[in-house]
Amino acid sequence: MLATAGDNPDRSTTTAPFAALCGVAPIPVSSRTRQRFRLSRGGDRQANASLHRIVLLRKRHMDPRTMAYIDRRTAEGLFDRDIVRWLKRHVANEMFVLLAHPATALPSGPRLRQHRHTVGVVLTEAAKQLDVPYQRLRRLEIGQRAGPNLPYQRKFIGLTPQPNPTQKNRSLLWEHPLRGTRPTVFT
Repeated sequence: MLATAGDNPDRSTTTAPFAALCGVAPIPVSSRTRQRFRLSRGGDRQANASLHRIVLLRKRHMDPRTMAYIDRRTAEGLFDRDIVRWLKRHVANEMFVLLAHPATALPSGPRLRQHRHTVGVVLTEAAKQLDVPYQRLRRLEIGQRAGPNLPYQRKFIGLTPQPNPTQKNRSLLWEHPLRGTRPTVFT
């Protein structure tokens, strides 16, 4: 897909030229009573094949959005071939958005941890807010897991400290001069 997009970002300014470049732009082949579209035979065939594989994998792995779309379009009376064609166009639109606007501003690795500490949220609380296992967040923070497109990274920016009603009220009593700046916590 990157090779299809090319080095020139101005080549495709919207999703329509990018879809035509990938060979998934719809071409009208309407008859008198029925309005239909067919797949474009032009465009980059390798990009079209990769979009086709993505759609088939989403169907095979029962992606919830894909399955909901397939159910809705099947109820409308579309054939499987038409549904796959429309799904390829949707995937091409998603790819264009990712290529045109990369998520470089999202924190990753140590920046996630720094942001969490700045907000003042503990790891387990952040995991509960993001609805992910805390181990996944920990691995992401220390750099063991690379995941620039993980969906909860966008949510991570909006973390807010929330009081935990089940946790006992802890108070800092004193700092021992020999132990450095680490406070002693009593419950």
